[in-house]
Amino acid sequence: MQSLRLISRLKPIADKFSKYLPIVLILMTVGRILIGLRIPYLILADQFYDDRMMYENALNIVNGVWLGPYDAYALTKGIGYSLFLILAKKLCIPYSLLLAILNVAGAYLLTKAISEVIRDKYACAVIYGLLLFSPINLTMFVTQRLYRMAIIPSMVEIVFAGMIGLTLRRNCSLKKQLPWSILAGISLAFFWQIREDSIWILPFVAVLTIINVICIIFFCREKAKIQRILLAVLPVVFLLAGNLGVAAINQHNYGVFVTNDRTDGSFGEMMSLLYRIEGEESTEDIWITKDVIYQAEEVSPTLQQVKPVLDRYIDDWAGGEEIKGDHYSWVIRGAVETAGFAPDAVTAEQFYASVVEELHQAIDTGVLRLKDDGSIYFSSQAKGIRLQEIPGFLGDALLNIWEIAGYTECALDGGAKSTGAMQDIRRIEAFTSGLGIYQDSYTVSAKGWIFAKDDDAELTCILSRTDGEQMQGIILHESGDVAESYQSYANASNARFAFEYLEQEEASYVMDVYLDGIYYTTLNFEDYEDNNIVCHVESFQNERLFDYNAEYSSGMVSLANKLNQIYQIFGKPCFVVALLCFAVLAFWVITGLFHKRYDYLEMWVIMTGVLLSAVLLRFGNSLFTSWFTEDMQKFINSFYSCGVYILIQIFKYLSIATFLYALMRKCK
Repeated sequence: MQSLRLISRLKPIADKFSKYLPIVLILMTVGRILIGLRIPYLILADQFYDDRMMYENALNIVNGVWLGPYDAYALTKGIGYSLFLILAKKLCIPYSLLLAILNVAGAYLLTKAISEVIRDKYACAVIYGLLLFSPINLTMFVTQRLYRMAIIPSMVEIVFAGMIGLTLRRNCSLKKQLPWSILAGISLAFFWQIREDSIWILPFVAVLTIINVICIIFFCREKAKIQRILLAVLPVVFLLAGNLGVAAINQHNYGVFVTNDRTDGSFGEMMSLLYRIEGEESTEDIWITKDVIYQAEEVSPTLQQVKPVLDRYIDDWAGGEEIKGDHYSWVIRGAVETAGFAPDAVTAEQFYASVVEELHQAIDTGVLRLKDDGSIYFSSQAKGIRLQEIPGFLGDALLNIWEIAGYTECALDGGAKSTGAMQDIRRIEAFTSGLGIYQDSYTVSAKGWIFAKDDDAELTCILSRTDGEQMQGIILHESGDVAESYQSYANASNARFAFEYLEQEEASYVMDVYLDGIYYTTLNFEDYEDNNIVCHVESFQNERLFDYNAEYSSGMVSLANKLNQIYQIFGKPCFVVALLCFAVLAFWVITGLFHKRYDYLEMWVIMTGVLLSAVLLRFGNSLFTSWFTEDMQKFINSFYSCGVYILIQIFKYLSIATFLYALMRKCK
């Protein structure tokens, strides 16, 4: 009774505050967009097979050349991120603005999707705000780096929002279902093209699709069952259509019907075989031994044609040591192209198809043997995993999910410096309207005059570093006003100099003086006079160029990192609470089934799917990155596992919000 009185007293306050709730949400959204507009970006213009490739692909598509002239790497990566860059360009808005809008869209759509069950507007507002400022979307390797990982977390939100929204509205009108079905389809088709390992998302999509179809067939009492089934399977149709469309474009431009040639086509099949061939025992970090490659060269006349080049590539790549991880997929590509056997995509496909056929023949005749260790091969991009290894990888995945729940490694870096040639960095800045932070650079500049007292002497000056390296000749301009200070040498050869020189490293500079082509002396840019020359320095500066973008963005970077720190404080405790709520909900759902009550069953299934998707993705990352060296460990969670962060965050909020909403209903 007292609780009812308390609620009745709080209701007017809540009603009054609800008038201002939209304003609060708008201000939060604007604030999030402003953060995205102000942070500096990490432009790695020298990463030719990663960041630079995404930009070059976008530039080629804009220029009507699809992915550009064919080379061994043209079809290795998905086109999703390049299309995102193009969209920003075509909309005439900065890349940073479009990325921030995508973050906002992901938070809004997911909140809207669950509002069918979580009907409390305050709970939805809190979930929206928490997702809006998700730490993984304010992280250096994800947000700041101009690379495809930047859009992964938000696209995960949108795909899951589409599938969840469609599932929770399965029994609603067709008009209400249609937008969610289309959203799920378009976002899924696009997400598949961002990375080549997007298959991890398929189990969640497939299970919900199957559940929706079964429920429509057996339990739906509404009319138009066929239309409802079509809407349930439409996301998968969009996915198939998207893949067929990309493959058809590649067929038109390059002559091969593949979405990418890492997982599709004969190259992917060849790599899959090489991972399976028995040779010297591989290890956790050595997936293919040199012995396997040498065996393949022996039995494959096609591969034997590139043997000298391939063997040289193998030796050069790792200094004669075994090559780690999946790097053979890049070594073989480079060798085949260098040897001239991949001038175009069709020829390359035929080459690898011949290798595959010859390897199969050798396997069938017993010349080559496949590993008989019970390994399971989840992908053509990675080695197999033995049953006894699964607990280790699964344990690693679960331990890292615990760390991810606390948002470890989520921070922006206000001093993250771009790499590559300055003109290349500038080109990418101009294309994206995003500003990076340049590497440290230094400038030396000087003004003054110098002349030889002998009018017939030929004077030459060279700018040099104190380490002895000559930089450039100093151009001397004749000037009659120089002699005004030295009337006794009025007939001398008078010359002024002025120059500015840019360097990447700090150094000390001197001026080497030559008379009649013979070295005479070295001056330290100070006034000097002797029997043969006179030098006067009006100004000299040797200073570090300051990158003002680092200074101007430091305040916003600091603010974002403080927000991240709040998430980090409450992240793990919140995860524990979410797991407890999830367990209680499981108990309520199971006991309800015995009484033929299905309250929150769908939400519990959805939460289970979200959590298992996070485990699956992190498990795959544990397998793929098992060979990473110590200095590469920093990339595993906040880079490769960026999708896991948002999935765990979604699980937390769904679990706690559903539990509280169910508890409130039980208490009424």
